[in-house]
Amino acid sequence: MGPEVFYLGSHNPIDCPSVFANINYPIICAYHHTAPVNSIFALTEALRLLKQEGLDRAWKRHQENSQRLVSGLRCLGLDMLVEDPAARLPQLNAVRMPVDIDEAAIRSRLLNEKNLEIGAGLGPLAGKVWRIGLMGYSSRLENVSFCLDALGSELGGAIQTAVGE
Repeated sequence: MGPEVFYLGSHNPIDCPSVFANINYPIICAYHHTAPVNSIFALTEALRLLKQEGLDRAWKRHQENSQRLVSGLRCLGLDMLVEDPAARLPQLNAVRMPVDIDEAAIRSRLLNEKNLEIGAGLGPLAGKVWRIGLMGYSSRLENVSFCLDALGSELGGAIQTAVGE
């Protein structure tokens, strides 16, 4: 017997609202909820944009922007959680945090002062990594540059404070 439940989330792969997900049961079930109409329109638009760009070009854009981000992060003295580039997702970049910096305060300042949201580590990686997403619209050269510039401004001071300079 095959899988009993299939799940598809649309927010990461095709840059549309995360409220739209499809759960499919092979056994016929009655669906008794109002369909998320606005999310269906958003999914339609996201698929239209993906078709317009082309799947191969979209994959290439994500890969190239991730490589730019990783190169810039390395220039800032940061390492990736996953060292092997072939094993990384270009859409979600997990970055190791330097020891002795207040990563939560830096993320908060970036959000409040630059409108730049960087995800925190979860579970055992809380306080140890940042999660930087390059999904859909955010995977653009100008956004990667903005992120690196903002991090450079923040981390320059934070790293100097951590090493006592």
